[in-house]
Amino acid sequence: MNKLRLPKASAADAWEHLGNRRSLHVLLADDDNVNRAVAGKLLEKLGCIVSVVSSGFECLSVIGSTTSPFQVVILELQMPELDGFEVATRIRKFRSRSWPLFVAMTASMDQEI
Repeated sequence: MNKLRLPKASAADAWEHLGNRRSLHVLLADDDNVNRAVAGKLLEKLGCIVSVVSSGFECLSVIGSTTSPFQVVILELQMPELDGFEVATRIRKFRSRSWPLFVAMTASMDQEI
């Protein structure tokens, strides 16, 4: 599997780049209901405007719009059918190389991810 290589930045760098996180538009893609609910609530408590999807295909459909408001896309790396790596690659192919900001997450204990 080809892994998408993104520039590493600290969390502080990311927040500074994004500005005020209040009203920050975040798209959260995770196939697990519990993970979506917990992560979504945490982001809302931070003041983010959160939209959630349960698959990579849904994520592409939602962000495919040229008027997509999302500044951050949080992707579960191991979703079935279309994983977070492939979703990020496809979004980068048709959108800016640096926008939206991707955040990768996984519940896996696998060291190779």
